[in-house]
Amino acid sequence: MRMTAKFHKLLALLLMGSANMWAVNDPFPTVNFRAYQGSMILTAQVVNNGQVLNDAMVAVYCGDELRGKDFVGNDAQHPGYVYTTIWGNYTGNDQPLHFQVYDGENTYSFYPNPELLYTFNGVVGSTASPYCIDLSPLPLEKSDARALIARKGRRVSATFQRSFTRDVSSTVCLPFSISSQEASAYGTFYRFAGVSRNENEWIVTMTDATADSPLQAGTPYLFKPSATGLVEFSGTVLVPADATLESFKPQEVAAIGEWSFQGTYSAIVWSEGHPDLGSVYGFVATEYTGTDFSAGTFVKAGAGASIAPFRAYLKRDAASHAPGRNMSASIDVPQRLTVYLTDRDGGLTAVGMLDTQSGQVTFNDNAWYSLDGRPLPGRPEIPGVYINGARKVVIR
Repeated sequence: MRMTAKFHKLLALLLMGSANMWAVNDPFPTVNFRAYQGSMILTAQVVNNGQVLNDAMVAVYCGDELRGKDFVGNDAQHPGYVYTTIWGNYTGNDQPLHFQVYDGENTYSFYPNPELLYTFNGVVGSTASPYCIDLSPLPLEKSDARALIARKGRRVSATFQRSFTRDVSSTVCLPFSISSQEASAYGTFYRFAGVSRNENEWIVTMTDATADSPLQAGTPYLFKPSATGLVEFSGTVLVPADATLESFKPQEVAAIGEWSFQGTYSAIVWSEGHPDLGSVYGFVATEYTGTDFSAGTFVKAGAGASIAPFRAYLKRDAASHAPGRNMSASIDVPQRLTVYLTDRDGGLTAVGMLDTQSGQVTFNDNAWYSLDGRPLPGRPEIPGVYINGARKVVIR
């Protein structure tokens, strides 16, 4: 009995030390509880990536107004819980609440879904059944735009994981921005610069956009990874309050000539009769069921072709073709598109080939080009700077 009392006393002292630590490091302002007529009580646990946090500060907001805050472990008997008083008025019922959680290093936002509404003199959660503040980000690789629309009117922390192969170009179109530092850590991002034709050769030009700060949400990019493996992009999405599957779409890149590069947050199937059938080149990944295409490939959209969410596709202006026309049957339509990757100043850095029959973008290590893109018969003997497949090479 004495040991139990001593243990609880020691635990209380340890928790008091934690409380004092939060008193010093508390990043949130003081709650003006005197401005309100009453309150509600919240009993909660904070979870991040499946782990219950034992050391964090929880702040509760109604709009931009701080209504309450306390630290996890404010009860010595229950160190993994936070017991918070949320202040408000009797006329303020049914107002949505959201949370900011500080773990000593980072501040996380949590917007409940379904909404948590203020209730005058209400009680939410209990020690036996605590309310869960789940900070784990929404994994977009397992969903599409519908998962974000379900959280409309909120800021949503999200991640997108995907496996990439070094020097195999793939498309990405994310609903959140990423910094140039994060982008450059993974590889090189290219923005669409147009499609041109040189006699029978069609050239798709992509310009290095990695240093853009930040890389914009809703903008399609061609991505050339610097290593093989799993990459995780993360960010915050502000979902409009009136978002629908039809309206919540990425911005459309302005067409350059009769071509454009467009992103999508949802899967698209170019079924028979689709108005864009015959004028698009889409990307499909093997990790999504129902496709037979390998990862990192562009696929010309024949009837039944599809593209997975958070990708991009190349489109030719449908006005230049009859609706649904098979592009491969037209001598005016490219069977193979040369892909030029350029630096920010327009200098050529890589030359690849997009085969519209197989959909594969390849960079041939045996192919040599001058800096203006002129193919060479083999490895040059004259010193200078040349393009060798996916990279720029200096021959001395």
